Amino acid sequence: MKKRLLIAGISTLLAFNALADTTSALTREDMDKRNREMLAKAGIEIPSSTEISIVSASKYMNIKGVKQNANDAHMATKMKEYLAMNEEQQKNGYVKDSEPRAKELMDLKHVAPYHQKKYKGVLSSESTHIRASSDELKLAYTFVGVPKEEMTTNIGVAPYGAYKSVKNGDDGDGWDGAVQFFEKNGVGSCAFTEHNRKLAHSGVELIKELVTYDVDTKPSLVLVKGNKETGFVYKVKWYDSTFSRELECANQEFSQQLRSDVITLANRIESFQQPS
Repeated sequence: MKKRLLIAGISTLLAFNALADTTSALTREDMDKRNREMLAKAGIEIPSSTEISIVSASKYMNIKGVKQNANDAHMATKMKEYLAMNEEQQKNGYVKDSEPRAKELMDLKHVAPYHQKKYKGVLSSESTHIRASSDELKLAYTFVGVPKEEMTTNIGVAPYGAYKSVKNGDDGDGWDGAVQFFEKNGVGSCAFTEHNRKLAHSGVELIKELVTYDVDTKPSLVLVKGNKETGFVYKVKWYDSTFSRELECANQEFSQQLRSDVITLANRIESFQQPS
């Protein structure tokens, strides 16, 4: 079984997860080795462990004289779309398109109290709904989150990623990620998502033409998408050897200043994650 994750929009291109196997006779290392061998036979290379691989878009573009299978052709088409989006963003500051995620983020402050009341006391392994704080979630690691001074209103926290279990061969018990929803005056309605790729045994492949180093000089991807009817989402994603982190902020308006403010906020959140 193979699992190829194409993360939406410019905000990351390819992320390959180690493939799951419930056969108890195999160790995690055995499963990873076997899955990599299976993918290699299919002509698919995957970053090892939590490796960050940065490759040129040409890796996935059509090459004259080379017959491509359906998956290769699909990837080449998607790559052209991503490069076109990036070009549009460079020219106009954003990608003009409907963005339903903007309304979703802006409406969460009205939805979250219902979730928190209805699912209070329900095991987080059985529910992915919003809780008042990360203390109500069963996480496989320590989630630091967004500093209080960066939030006008803390809406709540929800689990993200996959639920891990030591008895199934994982490295911990609990979710391998979390997302914190909040409001910040002057910026908008935001979501900070963190995924512990070390726990997920997941590498990531980024496209060089789309990568910036806007957050703490780490490989980063920035996408602003929307229109005046749906609102805009300012999205920044960044990577290190353990985590993938993302900040999304929804606002009814577009401005270069807002784009800059979201990147600045992402840097302050990242600084808060680091030990003093």
